[in-house]
Amino acid sequence: MSSILTSKKVSLKLKGKVYVSWVRNCLDGGETWPIKATHESRLERTEMRMIRRMWGISERKTSKELRARLGIEMIGVVMRRNRLRWFGHLESMTKDDWVKRCTFMEVGGSRPRGRPKITWTNVIAAGMRSMNLTNIDAQDRQKWKRKIRGKTGQPG
Repeated sequence: MSSILTSKKVSLKLKGKVYVSWVRNCLDGGETWPIKATHESRLERTEMRMIRRMWGISERKTSKELRARLGIEMIGVVMRRNRLRWFGHLESMTKDDWVKRCTFMEVGGSRPRGRPKITWTNVIAAGMRSMNLTNIDAQDRQKWKRKIRGKTGQPG
């Protein structure tokens, strides 16, 4: 795979498509991770290193320019959208569904001193706040899809 991504004979658009389908697919299940900002920034840095290597450049170019030429979105944006998409699925499930019950289940027992660990629900709430979404929006599937994709007028 690295021979395709670093080859000078392969177009940048094709490299971008291969990267998204092969490398980003390893993040399947990322919508259920309660990711911290430090972890997200590590993923961003790692991704930019890979992108710069695919380009085969040593001169300075902006990250936006490199991503635009390859057709790749920032990994944090993709993960946020996937988490919200999964949350939309959960909201449409019935209260009796075992997946929904497990997702919002609280574990008993005492916790250690200090700041509480970040939870998936906290990450979802922050993502919803940043995109001006509510739980009620998730009830309308088409509206939810449009909003998490960032589209306002077109159907999902």
